[in-house]
Amino acid sequence: MFNRNIPSIIAAIYSAIIASTFFMMPIYFKNDLGFSTEKIGFILAFMSISALISMLPSGISNDLFTSRRLAAIALIALLLSFLLLPRTKSFPVVLFIMIIIGISRELFRLSLETFIFKSSELQYMPATLGKYHSPRMFGLFLGMVIAAIILGRLDFSRFFIIIAILLIIPLILLSYLPDIPISKSTASEYKRELIRAPIIVFMLFSLIFTSHWGAEYVNYGIFLSNELGLSNTESSLYMSFEFLLISITVPLLGYNYHKLNIPAITILSIFLSGIGHIFMVNSNVSVSLIFRGIHGIGDGLLIIITYMIIAENFSKERIGGLNAAINVVMMFGMLLGSIVYGYIGEYYNSGTALIISGIVTLLSIPLFIIWSKMGRNKNLRS
Repeated sequence: MFNRNIPSIIAAIYSAIIASTFFMMPIYFKNDLGFSTEKIGFILAFMSISALISMLPSGISNDLFTSRRLAAIALIALLLSFLLLPRTKSFPVVLFIMIIIGISRELFRLSLETFIFKSSELQYMPATLGKYHSPRMFGLFLGMVIAAIILGRLDFSRFFIIIAILLIIPLILLSYLPDIPISKSTASEYKRELIRAPIIVFMLFSLIFTSHWGAEYVNYGIFLSNELGLSNTESSLYMSFEFLLISITVPLLGYNYHKLNIPAITILSIFLSGIGHIFMVNSNVSVSLIFRGIHGIGDGLLIIITYMIIAENFSKERIGGLNAAINVVMMFGMLLGSIVYGYIGEYYNSGTALIISGIVTLLSIPLFIIWSKMGRNKNLRS
């Protein structure tokens, strides 16, 4: 019997390490490597597209091979990438390294998620998910605070080497996880579980809801900088607050999941997410931060609910690939949002883009209601 706290510890450490690089990369590309804004955008776009393309194969791989070993491969790839990154100024080489980082991050995340899905019984899943995502989100909070503290105080070459060294910690911890039994499935078996009316409605809901991630990806930092006048350090601290609230929200729902009216909680979570996104666009930083926190609480609630929908509706044998399929839809929603809200932010302003994305988030509520009225699917977990 393995220590069930280990996945949570791994998630917390990994998230803190990776989150600390969020602000660093564009600054490093701009200031140290002298890349143009267009080149930086090209790198980030290719990084996202590569991660999207690799997501489904990564998920299916977790049904064919042990998640622990795939997670280890991902960490080794990340470790080597961060060691190599400060050793080159070549744009093609940097682009290649960043693509590897993007793919490896998704492989690691999906591998750890698959391990959680396959190692926990359904009745304990909400608590397990809360226990997993809470330290993961706290790690994101901690990583962004660390970034705010060291931003501008540490040489990037040293910073990336430190990141690589720290990745050894979760790599070692992975060795304490067991290998979960694997099984081979046919494409038709995956298709049979995925192509069902309720799942299609849920994917459509996910596509619309996650489009606001794209608005955040493109406009969030610009809004904080240009419209609220925050520095990079202040922006990092502002963003970290949301993750702190999510780290508190997810275990509260996880441990009380079976006692609550989940459809009502879901509608509430979407409402909070949308309203928070709309009213965070406020020139008063304190008011903006409060509504950003409200948005985070909504998103935090929906994290547990979404993962529970996946756990309840897909078989354990194929949940790696099927979870990845849902994630592909979510990522596509984010990319779609990046394009749409990027144009809105360019031609109007970033605040307007965030407001519209909040309204669209609210418009996803009817789709969830339709899904809930279709009835819960037959539990396929074994």
